[in-house]
Amino acid sequence: MMNKSMRLFGAVAMGAALFLSQAGAEAAEKDAAAVEASFHTPTCVLMKFSDDTRFKALESNERFSDLVMEKLLESGKVRLQVQTPINKDVEDMLYNERSQEFIDAKRAIESGDLSAVFEGQAFSDETANTFSTAEQGQIITPSLTGRIGKENEAEYLIHGTIVELGKGAWEDMDFKMGMQVGATVLNNIPGLGIFGSIASMAMQNSHKNDEGFGVVADMRIIRAADGKVVWNKRASVRSKKTKNIGISIYSKDSAELNETDYVKALEKAAGTLVGDMVKDINEHRLSL
Repeated sequence: MMNKSMRLFGAVAMGAALFLSQAGAEAAEKDAAAVEASFHTPTCVLMKFSDDTRFKALESNERFSDLVMEKLLESGKVRLQVQTPINKDVEDMLYNERSQEFIDAKRAIESGDLSAVFEGQAFSDETANTFSTAEQGQIITPSLTGRIGKENEAEYLIHGTIVELGKGAWEDMDFKMGMQVGATVLNNIPGLGIFGSIASMAMQNSHKNDEGFGVVADMRIIRAADGKVVWNKRASVRSKKTKNIGISIYSKDSAELNETDYVKALEKAAGTLVGDMVKDINEHRLSL
């Protein structure tokens, strides 16, 4: 009887040991997979940016795409499958991909069946009509994004749009406010007399006008497999130089804007967009 109990106990113990061993192995595999995933650098390709401005003929989008590529390579947060932007017009590709939808819509309108048009997928809030207007959470035709992803062995597509680009002039309000605060301080210092009053008035009447280039640009990250926009941000930047500064009897004018200032504005916008992406990855607001 005792031998039978001992054999039974031994079998139970062996079974428990095998179970625990298997559970431990599975846990170890999961931990290893988690560690591997934490070190995974997503594969991406950068598509040439679109230019929605009236200066499209200047091809600012090509220069801007190159600057974004430089910033992405410096960041080390994504693995770029090719180190030059893919020079394809994605909007034309999207139009061609959806040509059948437009043909069907035209036929529906001609037949008077408008419900077939206005209830179609193209009018869904989840469907992006163009790359340039796609927002986070929207879907861009998966057949197209999936094909681009497979062709380049990339999990994500990075695309963007230059929304606005131009030259402008404006008054530096921070400078003006600082001078007004200084004038108030001078007025409250006893013993300065007329010299304090003159200096205070000069500061109150001072101005600083800046001139420069402004850039507004979007960048979005699209999951190739299903066409979903998983992230997008907008940068609005100015690259400026002092055009005119005047403090009472003193004034100074600067040189005119040149191509260097224009490139600085593009570079600043590219750095802002990639910087926002890196920040969101580091702070776990963007998971690729």
